[in-house]
Amino acid sequence: MSSNPPAHQADSLRHAPLLRRNVGRAERWLSLVAGGTALAQGMRRGGLSGALLGAGGGYLLFRGVTGHCALYRLLRIRTTSANERSLLGAEEIRLSTRMHVFRPPHEVYRYWRQLENLPRFMRHLKSVTVDGNRSHWIARGPLGLTLSWDSQIVHDTPNERLAWRSVPGSRMDTRGEVRFKPTRDGGTLLEVEMYYRPSAGAVVLAAARWFGGLSEKMLRRDLNDLGRALEMRDAEELGPITAAHA
Repeated sequence: MSSNPPAHQADSLRHAPLLRRNVGRAERWLSLVAGGTALAQGMRRGGLSGALLGAGGGYLLFRGVTGHCALYRLLRIRTTSANERSLLGAEEIRLSTRMHVFRPPHEVYRYWRQLENLPRFMRHLKSVTVDGNRSHWIARGPLGLTLSWDSQIVHDTPNERLAWRSVPGSRMDTRGEVRFKPTRDGGTLLEVEMYYRPSAGAVVLAAARWFGGLSEKMLRRDLNDLGRALEMRDAEELGPITAAHA
């Protein structure tokens, strides 16, 4: 079952926000940066001046996130163009990479299958809580914010392949798959694919990328950390599989 809306609804949702955008892409980025800075400064300063500064920062963030400026609307000003791309030119993140680990597939699979271990090496994740075949994910966002969703295992072939995706209705449409392939030296070739698309469009995505977020470079760095951690541990330390298989 897919969590995506029907094609005609998806098309209307995709294009409706563009009808009221009147702030150009470059201005939106400036608003996001200035707004985040002002909001952080206002929270540190406190008092009336801090509240005013924070309110101004909040409005700039709103301006950057939505691409809409009330003053521009009153003055009938528009700095967007008809063929302008979204905030980052894309409203989704797709990551794909591979990494060699000097541990056999059954050990690497066993560690990954305990999804609670993922935040130990994936920097964008704050926590993963497992309840049977489902799990609750919390990801780190800008300015201390978080984004959460629920996922479920959709494919599980022990020591070979593991796949998961967000449940229908989640604020984040996300999927992931990892394949564990044996190598001649007794190690594992990890093949990882991950996909993220916020239901609110490019907003959270833009923030994630702008504030040091998701990229294939970051994913490779995370997998490097995983490889080093596994190579330094004995198999017994990886622990048994406690989550239920699909």
